[in-house]
Amino acid sequence: EPPNGQLNFRDKKITITFDEFIALDRINEKFMVSPPLAKKPVISIKGKSVVIEYEEELKDSTTYTFYFQDAIRDLNEGNPIDNYQFVISTGNVIDSLSVTGNLLSAYSLDPPENALVLLYRNHADSAVVKTLPDYITKASPTGYFRIDNVREGVYSLYALKDADNSKNFNSPDEEIAFLDTLVDV
Repeated sequence: EPPNGQLNFRDKKITITFDEFIALDRINEKFMVSPPLAKKPVISIKGKSVVIEYEEELKDSTTYTFYFQDAIRDLNEGNPIDNYQFVISTGNVIDSLSVTGNLLSAYSLDPPENALVLLYRNHADSAVVKTLPDYITKASPTGYFRIDNVREGVYSLYALKDADNSKNFNSPDEEIAFLDTLVDV
């Protein structure tokens, strides 16, 4: 509740019910919301359901994607649901555009480990320091990334190894990359 793809959603709780008992595997590492919320939602299990609860108001006319990666597994055999996403919109439509690509280290041409990919409507170079991104995803171990449910627009694209899980570049321990041209989605 609500159904996946719900329009005009305003509640602060989502309950996803499965047909068998489930377990969560490293949910704090794997779960992500795009666009990100200022405070991470609380994720819990109740029987055969995953419950997502959050405090802040969702933005108007915005499509939210709740990414679980492979964190949801059946309880008995431990089989994961790969790349599971739950999508809702606070408006009348589900944004349906995507941005895909490959992320490689400039030094080694290897994919970086645990890198985030960020899209910003704000093109100021300080946006990645001062504000949360408009869209976010995690690059796979091979460097591939895909951000779904993006609204039409022009974006700045960054990659970030986020040491403090703030979704911002704000520490000398973090690594950052950027595309030197804007992305027209």
